[in-house]
Amino acid sequence: MIYKISQVKPYITKEDYIFIKKSLDSKFITEGKLSKKFLSKLLRITNTKYGVLAPNGTLAIALAVMALDLKRNDEIIIPNFTFFGTFSAAILAGVKPVLCDVDKRNFQICLNSAKNKITKKTKAIMPVHIYGGSADMISVKKFVKKYNLKIIEDAAQALGVKYYKKSAGSFGDVSAFSFYGDKSLTTGEGGLIVTNSKSIYKKLLLLRNQGRYNSGKFLHSNIGYNFRFNDVLSGVGLAQLEKFSVIKKRKLNIYNFYKKELKNVREVIFFKPIKGSNFVPFRVPLIVKNKTKLIKYLEKNKIQTREFFYPLDRQPAVKKIFKNNSSNKNFFKNSYYAYKNGLALPCYPDLRMSEIKYICNKIKNFYTFAK
Repeated sequence: MIYKISQVKPYITKEDYIFIKKSLDSKFITEGKLSKKFLSKLLRITNTKYGVLAPNGTLAIALAVMALDLKRNDEIIIPNFTFFGTFSAAILAGVKPVLCDVDKRNFQICLNSAKNKITKKTKAIMPVHIYGGSADMISVKKFVKKYNLKIIEDAAQALGVKYYKKSAGSFGDVSAFSFYGDKSLTTGEGGLIVTNSKSIYKKLLLLRNQGRYNSGKFLHSNIGYNFRFNDVLSGVGLAQLEKFSVIKKRKLNIYNFYKKELKNVREVIFFKPIKGSNFVPFRVPLIVKNKTKLIKYLEKNKIQTREFFYPLDRQPAVKKIFKNNSSNKNFFKNSYYAYKNGLALPCYPDLRMSEIKYICNKIKNFYTFAK
């Protein structure tokens, strides 16, 4: 289907082309000066000491887990409501993801649910900063202190997000970001791992570069892999960083315009970030009535939407891995509620106010006439 209004549209301008040309003109298109500059700027944004780039967000999470030196089948707790890459990255890293529910109000990790999943094998917890808001990291820090756990932050959707003025991704032992095409800052594909631990940083350097600190040398002291980035995409990242403040402002203005237009629609409930968190809208997440029919109606009117994440415990791939783990609807009731009723609307910087009005008018019409 050709949509009048698509769900995702990266904010690409002439600056992106200029930085790509810089990389190509230099004849150095692998990881070099532009990548180093891109990384340096990202560390300032996240207020972290050390970091490395990665090919994508899923590999960034996997690398973050690997750097903690967990043993095979050690358990890490992750929310049942998140993108599948959170789960698959843990499997790739050789650990066992154990699922907990999320908070019904904001869909961030629920620590009361996580508490019920603690075992002797539990070594870490992975809060996911969902939809452009922060998880309650003060409570997470208290939680890990009580149970002696490591924190791996999945901050894939959270660049620029802050919790009590401290950057998402700076609370954990190690954290991962994504620069996929639908993120607020995109390089098409790409990821970032950050830490304030020098020892973890050294492990990251070895793991991502074939078990050596420096490329061009053929002595490998450890087992490592190729998780490197490149200067062409770093050029795009640098261009995106120059307009990142504009991107954040536009996305928040778009979100607030949606709220204004739909404020009197009783069938629509807006996502509300937790206290202390700012908001960098990943999309415009809503809880709606008659979700399936509304999606069909909007698509009929050439508006592309997204459903919320399908609960991990119900994923066919997860059931294949954990054959003896039966799904518990009562335990994961908030994850199921989110998927059953959740709908995300477009929130890209180029989205015009007239387009938002068009979307909102169609939603109003649906609840007035079409439902």
